[in-house]
Amino acid sequence: MSKIYKNMQLLAFIKEKTAYNQWANQQIINWLKQQASENFDRKVISSFDTINRLMHHLMETEKYYFAILRQEDEQYEQQMTTEKIFEELTEIDDRLIEWLSSKDEDEMSKIITLKRSPFVENYSIATIITHLINHSTYHRGQLVALRHQLGMESAPKTDYYRFIIAQSMAKNQMD
Repeated sequence: MSKIYKNMQLLAFIKEKTAYNQWANQQIINWLKQQASENFDRKVISSFDTINRLMHHLMETEKYYFAILRQEDEQYEQQMTTEKIFEELTEIDDRLIEWLSSKDEDEMSKIITLKRSPFVENYSIATIITHLINHSTYHRGQLVALRHQLGMESAPKTDYYRFIIAQSMAKNQMD
């Protein structure tokens, strides 16, 4: 573990990474809102053949894992407008951060059982959230690669260190 995280408690670590995920998703949403909307449904060569389908998958997966964390069922929509996807993703990220604010350190180790046919899997809350964040990071990277096929303007840089810089700059402006 790096020096930065040496003394950080697990809950603080998860909260920071969740804030990063929210920030990175918002960077992508803000960038996409500035792009030509006809690109969102143009076919590309990828595992998700349109930006809309990729963003829908990213949003639905965050929604799915957040429902697992709350141990609730979630309804899924097969089709959504891009604007609705942006709204839902923003709402899920906000709700996850709010949900985490009511948790304590011990809850990060709480085990949640997933019963997905044919497997029964047991994961800690921290593991599920880490997976959610890694999954979203993967697909944000995939989205940036798709933009090349569509000839879209440069996508924002959403690397974790960019988040740290943005946080530091915001803090310095407040001081």
